[in-house]
Amino acid sequence: MLIQNTTSPVSPIWSPSDSGSVTVSSTRVEYKPPPPPEQVDTHRPSVAQLESAVRDLNQSMKANSSNLAFSIDPDTSQTVVKLMDSSTGEVIKQFPSKEAIAIAKAIGEIQQGLLLKQKA
Repeated sequence: MLIQNTTSPVSPIWSPSDSGSVTVSSTRVEYKPPPPPEQVDTHRPSVAQLESAVRDLNQSMKANSSNLAFSIDPDTSQTVVKLMDSSTGEVIKQFPSKEAIAIAKAIGEIQQGLLLKQKA
């Protein structure tokens, strides 16, 4: 317990951990909570919206003579970015790699199998 002399000036001795503000005067303490966080739209886009965005990105990249190609892996629904050789069309680098996509697909299949076993 903290006891302070009320005849001397009062100083703030507590600070909120949630980034609100505290005002201390000799007669009262006021707490103002932080403003609410901005609302973030968390809905997932549809497959058609993703395909449209990928198509637009690829057209934009071709217009700029860029060697990037965007796609969506049908098994994992992950966005795939490929760096391609413009003269041969050969894939130089892919993000995520084919191996990473295969691992993600295998994990998804294992999780789905576990879910089916739990329901049975």
